Amino acid sequence: MARTASKSTAKRKSVASAVGRRGPALGAPLKFPSTKWMSAANPCAFITRDKVVDLYNQENKPKRPRNNLTGPVSSWFENKAKELGWDVKKAIIFNTSKFAGYVMSVAPDVNITHTVTKSVTIKRK
Repeated sequence: MARTASKSTAKRKSVASAVGRRGPALGAPLKFPSTKWMSAANPCAFITRDKVVDLYNQENKPKRPRNNLTGPVSSWFENKAKELGWDVKKAIIFNTSKFAGYVMSVAPDVNITHTVTKSVTIKRK
């Protein structure tokens, strides 16, 4: 019985190493979130720290892929997001100092034209 458990553990490890820590090596490439996907009713997106690291590794193809959200990864993500029109804020897990990911938002594209037709004086009491 113990032998079967070790075989399944070995199989799990080999599958994990073939697939990679963060998902399949083969498959559809990750897409950086687009501001076009957002609407006035849904102006925000949440990106987990793992997806940020995956996007970094996919785009930069470092010799040693990053596993953690380090300073260079964070800087790259924030700059890339700002280039694409996002406002990004770090999200921290409540009551801890653990970094959860980023909240990305887009200001609604609103054009308001206001024409003053007459002056109104407001008196305070």
